[in-house]
Amino acid sequence: MNVLIDEYPLVVLPTLACQYGLNEAIVIQQIHYWTQKNKPMSDGFVWVYNSIPEWKRQFPFWSERTIFSILKNLKNLGLVIAERKSDNPYDQTLYYRLDHEKFGISISQTLQDRKSNTCKINNTDITIDYNFEDFWKA
Repeated sequence: MNVLIDEYPLVVLPTLACQYGLNEAIVIQQIHYWTQKNKPMSDGFVWVYNSIPEWKRQFPFWSERTIFSILKNLKNLGLVIAERKSDNPYDQTLYYRLDHEKFGISISQTLQDRKSNTCKINNTDITIDYNFEDFWKA
């Protein structure tokens, strides 16, 4: 079995990981992926719905508690909007979408900062060196 080719990949962008953390970047990208596959609802927005166990199937390497914490953090940052869309009080399904307006502002600044190959993690400047010559010499 060759898992490097046969398994469906998750995508992570270094810019998102530097800005929001690796776990958050993976979830952001996955929400974006699913919104590209769905159609707008009556409010004009494209929403993704998954229960925590359904998210767990997409992220089997995290616990349900970790997934809950990541989604809560993204909601608290204002990057993800989560709403119940059903009028049925027994339907507690949460729908998620990215707040593209908030993203546009914070990501555009991050992309400008990335030109210097530096990102901030916990208020510390980290330089990303894309020169792999030394790596191959080892």
